[in-house]
Amino acid sequence: MNGAILLVSALIPLVLAITGLLNGARVAMDRITPWAPLPALLTALIAPSLQVSMPSLLFGAEFDLDALGRVFLGLSAVLWLAAGHFSCGYFENRKSERRHRFFFLLTMSGNLGLTVAADAVTFYSFFALMTFSAYPLVIHDGTENSRRAGRSYLRLAILGEMLLLSGLLLATSQAGSTEFSALPKAIALAPNRNTIIALLLAGFGVKAGLVPLHAWLPLAHPAAPAPASAVLSGTMIKAGVLGWLRVLPLGDLESSTWSGILLASGIFMNLYGAICGFVQVRPKEALAYSSVSQMGYLTLAAGLALEPDGVAPAAIAACAAYTVHHGIAKAALFLGVGALSHADGPRVRVLLLTGSLYCGLSLAGFPLTTGAYAKWLLKSIPAGKTWNAWASPLLLVTSIATAFLVARIIMLLVRLQPDQVKHAYGFPLAMRLLPAWGSLVLLGVLGPWLLPIALRSAGLHVTSFSALEHIGGGAALVLWTTPLLYIGRRLWLRTAAQPAIPPGDLLTFVGSKLERLTPISKFLAVFTPWKKPFSRFTQIRTEGLIKAVVRMEEAQTRWDFGMIALALTWTTLWVFLHWRTG
Repeated sequence: MNGAILLVSALIPLVLAITGLLNGARVAMDRITPWAPLPALLTALIAPSLQVSMPSLLFGAEFDLDALGRVFLGLSAVLWLAAGHFSCGYFENRKSERRHRFFFLLTMSGNLGLTVAADAVTFYSFFALMTFSAYPLVIHDGTENSRRAGRSYLRLAILGEMLLLSGLLLATSQAGSTEFSALPKAIALAPNRNTIIALLLAGFGVKAGLVPLHAWLPLAHPAAPAPASAVLSGTMIKAGVLGWLRVLPLGDLESSTWSGILLASGIFMNLYGAICGFVQVRPKEALAYSSVSQMGYLTLAAGLALEPDGVAPAAIAACAAYTVHHGIAKAALFLGVGALSHADGPRVRVLLLTGSLYCGLSLAGFPLTTGAYAKWLLKSIPAGKTWNAWASPLLLVTSIATAFLVARIIMLLVRLQPDQVKHAYGFPLAMRLLPAWGSLVLLGVLGPWLLPIALRSAGLHVTSFSALEHIGGGAALVLWTTPLLYIGRRLWLRTAAQPAIPPGDLLTFVGSKLERLTPISKFLAVFTPWKKPFSRFTQIRTEGLIKAVVRMEEAQTRWDFGMIALALTWTTLWVFLHWRTG
């Protein structure tokens, strides 16, 4: 019975989503939805360590509340709680709010379920539920920009699901089991282990923002409503990192090749995301690129965990600490943007900007913040002489890049003007949004002291808070950042009508090149003598395809289409997995 609480905690949002479709239950669902993650949070805080087998569910579902799962479950529940309460005051259109609530709950269920899943089938089922249920959140407002972002998200999401499913099928076939406990060793001994590792890295890397699979992030996050952006960036992209830590053969590989690839990718992601984010002209797009940059640290930690030197436990603990730090800070920043867009008074704006500044300084790793503590844990990983020699300068350089990006984000937030000032129940709307945002900022402020305690309580071995280490690292960061910011102040203050690097960078660049070939006949007609008829035929077909895509996107905002598509997706997945296993 105790083990059932893991499944119940994950399925409560799913049950609420289905119940909310009933006309008589809609009013009650409006009040219950913000509290849907509370059972999951209580499970993460007070439930004992659990390993549960449910042979009758799927193909033998396994659930495990271990140290890593407890941290991810607790963080996810906190962020979904904050985003859910923020949503209560964010939406004015009731129909729009109910549609958002339905897919919000579905996505929440998938996110919470995958954190405690202990076998490939259960994990992939919740992972797919989270991925595809988030698509309607991206295209929520129905504008052309959001639909474009939704198309980009869906393309890369499907690519990631294909790569991930292929890697999991190869791994489970090699292991003869779907349990996560059997997969890492089987992958390490597999003759095609490089293929399996590459598929898993890329499949999970789409969700984790691994460059060049990151292009959906700066498109989808700005298009989604602020509460959806908070959970997209705060917890959902961490599912890719959790997948790496669950499935990859940490410490079991004889070579450091894959570790080196992830280390190099992490450093490149950090600098690349900071550069692209620095030239953006809207705060949510800069924050999205900041997520790409910050995920570089988690990619780096996952790379260190792959080292064959027995440092996986320390790397996993550092990864968990950075996950909590970034999740809370980034979710608070996205919610802060949503609240600032409704702030109608100078005092509220000053409060929001002050809290956002603190969260930004935490991302940069300034003293007495969770960012400083998380980066200290990364630097302290005993991964050999090479890492010990290069850790401090590398983390200093990436922190300076983050500091520049934070300065740019704060400047954009200062210039952000309220787009709509609504009043409800006699209070300014911004005041109704402050409690959810303020709770995350308060957690961030208390984080340097609470985070080590929470990680040790979960079962992870981390060192205690050291003020001297924080102050020393922060002094070096301030020493290098201050003159560079002074030299680059003109660039920092620059705001153009269009960003120097468009959101989506690589994907946008490729798309612009492909648009020059529209209609396709301009390229294909070169190879046929019937150029004019062929060109006209292809143009008609292309226009018809575009109209069909537009009609499809309009249909996706309807309830009947969403329910049918969800049922078909789950039926197809069940048939395919049943065929593969039986």
